[in-house]
Amino acid sequence: VVSVADLRPPDGAKVHVQGRISGPLHETLGVLYDSASGKLAEYLPRGLRATGDGVLALYIQVPVRQRRATHWTGLYRFNQNGLLLPYKDIHVSAIQGEMAINEHGVQSGNVGARMLDEALLVDISPLSDGAGPTPEVLLNVRSKLGRSGLQHLLGSGLAGYFQGEAPWVFSLRFAGPAAHLALNVDMQGMGTSLPPPLDKVVGAPLSLSLESVAADLGPAQHGVDVRLGDRAGGRLLFQHRATGGWSFLRGRMDVGGAPLSAPDGTGLHLGVRVPVLDADRWRPVLRAAAHQGGTGAPDFLTRFSGEVNDLVMFGRHFGQFNLDMVKSPQGWVSPLRGATVRGNLLLTTPADCAGAGCASAPGRLHNTLVLTLDQLVIPAPAATGVATKEAAFDPASLPEVHIKSKSLT
Repeated sequence: VVSVADLRPPDGAKVHVQGRISGPLHETLGVLYDSASGKLAEYLPRGLRATGDGVLALYIQVPVRQRRATHWTGLYRFNQNGLLLPYKDIHVSAIQGEMAINEHGVQSGNVGARMLDEALLVDISPLSDGAGPTPEVLLNVRSKLGRSGLQHLLGSGLAGYFQGEAPWVFSLRFAGPAAHLALNVDMQGMGTSLPPPLDKVVGAPLSLSLESVAADLGPAQHGVDVRLGDRAGGRLLFQHRATGGWSFLRGRMDVGGAPLSAPDGTGLHLGVRVPVLDADRWRPVLRAAAHQGGTGAPDFLTRFSGEVNDLVMFGRHFGQFNLDMVKSPQGWVSPLRGATVRGNLLLTTPADCAGAGCASAPGRLHNTLVLTLDQLVIPAPAATGVATKEAAFDPASLPEVHIKSKSLT
């Protein structure tokens, strides 16, 4: 329906257009990606795929003398639609509800769906009267993470170390040109059989939170603080892409209650500072992770540092131990300093190099560990009862090891 009104000056004529459009959901996503403000679209993952049809009721008002002042509003109704997220093949299914949009982006809505076999609720509400070019909008997403979701995200091996479920809330608030995001996962109802410092019993309070950083960042950067109770914390920085969306720039995560530190360099720096680290108990966990995600570290991990007062490995106490592993073209390199070892380490994976400078023949299937040491002291086996049942292992699961030491006792 098209009509013309307000013919008298000074405003002149206005053209009004009303209609209903039925079509695929992926076309509506294209409208959001290409909208004038694109605020919500900036936080939608690129590569998002949609299925199913919906109905868009649209109203457009065009001032003939000031066409740049065109105003439009729309109400989109979902009809059992689906979304495929570009991460771990996560499906959002049975999407029902409606969402109001205009030239500034999404304004309000109530949507229900299912994700990772759990109910998912989306609520979008205005925080201002809508006047002005940049109204405030709050988006809340609620669901929970249960066993089926853990198996999908972590694989059956790692998921077996978790019990229970954890409700979560994600919020995204737009106020002017800025956006504030937060994620809170209530892990009180979840337990783990992971080794310390990530062990937990069901019922013990613990929360995982992510929140926007109020820091002096560049206009094309976004910071997020991450906290796991008092056990771990970190900061991640993201860079806005010219093609839209965000990419990870750098970050730092510290495990063991270390103080929050600003990230430096590139990639992710993971630091661990704990009184005791039982490598024998962690070995099957890391093996399960390798079976799920490959033999190498994630591409974004570029540095790993550790400070341990007592390292337990192969049923023996190696005492105080420090390392600072940095990713290099040849692999991972680090100095080794501790009560029983002193020297240098080189760890290469099959993807690190193609033969030149590698420690073993090209085409190998396992990691290779090269230890060039000034001193190595092998402690006596721990007393009965100290070594855990996970101390038994298949030597074939270990990296290929080369040791050269000036002193061995």
